[in-house]
Amino acid sequence: MISFSTCWNSGRHTAGDKMLREIVDLGFDHVELGHGIRISLIPGIQEMYDAGKIKFSSLHNFCPLPVEVLGASPD
Repeated sequence: MISFSTCWNSGRHTAGDKMLREIVDLGFDHVELGHGIRISLIPGIQEMYDAGKIKFSSLHNFCPLPVEVLGASPD
């Protein structure tokens, strides 16, 4: 299985479903939810998962970002 990380595109999306559709359109059906996922993206991510349009291979710690964190940083 090859999985695509949302680290690539989460920063430029305001809707989680559109973020995941961009990855699906590249031919991927498995995604790692990266450390840059904001809480505002979760409803769209949940929608795509519930519809069976995406599968998750892994979850990067922290995901989603804690509300007190101002920006994504893998450190």
